[in-house]
Amino acid sequence: MEPSSHPLSRAIARRRREREALLALAGEYVETLSARLPVDAAAVIGSVARGDFNRWSDVDVVILSEALPDRLPERLELLFRDRPPKVEPWAFSASEVRALSARGDPRARELATDGVVLRGEARLSELLGAQRRSSADTSTGGASNSGLTDSPRPKPSSSR
Repeated sequence: MEPSSHPLSRAIARRRREREALLALAGEYVETLSARLPVDAAAVIGSVARGDFNRWSDVDVVILSEALPDRLPERLELLFRDRPPKVEPWAFSASEVRALSARGDPRARELATDGVVLRGEARLSELLGAQRRSSADTSTGGASNSGLTDSPRPKPSSSR
């Protein structure tokens, strides 16, 4: 039996396609949002970024912008207008990301370790410093971040 015809190989290939489709959905959302809000950086975090998503998982998209409304109702209205199903936006200014990082917020930790950058890699690296993995480690094609490798990934010692 050829490796590509093995049921496990087909399942892995299907899973990668599903993940790529979810990442594309997130990218389309960021492009649509960019028409109304200057987006400095954007990344997918959570189960889709790690590759351990399931059919009920949402796509957590972190948006970095200095032009966010200060008031939560206006911020939410901006983020949720034209939001596709399954996309769960989280938007922060640079100072908010630094504060989240300083207090060990899981979103900031995932942004630094597992986040799949959609735009603004340099800005995220500048903001998160040494915590941020290189784009080669967190790209959509990087096996080390795909969650779909042939060997199991070690789990972080802290809970998510």
